Amino acid sequence: ILQQASLAYRLALKNYSVGQSAYTDLLNAYNAERNAEISAIGALASVWAAQAALQAAVGDTSPNAMP
Repeated sequence: ILQQASLAYRLALKNYSVGQSAYTDLLNAYNAERNAEISAIGALASVWAAQAALQAAVGDTSPNAMP
């Protein structure tokens, strides 16, 4: 999803720069890309939290065990 949002933003920027789309289209694409990035970061944080919980549950709390 993040790659698609990034591509959509780049296309919107290109279209806006040559006068083929409105500024609001560019802003919408930018916001969609940022939202996709925020979602990806949130998902990664969830993975790390789950990994930490699993390691704690099995008694492995060493720093080297963390991703």
